[in-house]
Amino acid sequence: LGGDGSERGPRLEPVAGQEAAVREALARPLGLPRLGEMVKPGDSVLIAFDDPTVPSFGPVRRLAIEAILEDLAAAGVPETNVNLVCANALHRKWTEAELTSILGPELVRRFGERLTCHDAEDAANLTYLGTTPSGYDVEVHRLAAESDLTVYVNAAVHLGFSGGWKSVCGGLSTWRSIRWTHTPDGMSMSVRENRMHTVLDEMGAVVQSRLKRPVFKVETVLANPATIGRVWAG
Repeated sequence: LGGDGSERGPRLEPVAGQEAAVREALARPLGLPRLGEMVKPGDSVLIAFDDPTVPSFGPVRRLAIEAILEDLAAAGVPETNVNLVCANALHRKWTEAELTSILGPELVRRFGERLTCHDAEDAANLTYLGTTPSGYDVEVHRLAAESDLTVYVNAAVHLGFSGGWKSVCGGLSTWRSIRWTHTPDGMSMSVRENRMHTVLDEMGAVVQSRLKRPVFKVETVLANPATIGRVWAG
């Protein structure tokens, strides 16, 4: 039983191989073509990823980014056309050592200045996309608006509180957008009738409508803090 007396289902078993699981997810995306079919040679791509506040301590971020880079390169998108952004929302920026702990030293070295942390107060790197039908502001990192494709690597999903549009419309956003969900009444971990999901889905619809292209996601459910239980892409 959970702490509230509710029944809990069985724990997920760890996948046999984390790299294989990630690559299988990218090879069979849900609802979207494979990455190589969503870009053309020379396109620019943003790969954003969950910051270290997400309690995912295994290699999923690195494994996903490396596999994504391989798919992009095979489609004619060189690594120099790709930016990595840590989606830290209103959290502080992370140090190089902290980013190395979740990405590995090789990716940090290769990307150099093309690896950055989101800055929710840097007006020059923000794009305001307008409001949803309910009046919720939608503001995102400039590269999410200007790149030919945005890919988001979600390192863990916790009940109803993360994943989906929360990644882009929260992690790559600003207080102007985040204030609509991050309130005592607005935050919920429910997987049913969750107001936060409703708001974020409205925001996501604006993102797709204004940018006229989908965001490609990698979503992860962990078996334990270091190991994937399930992973999907699309």
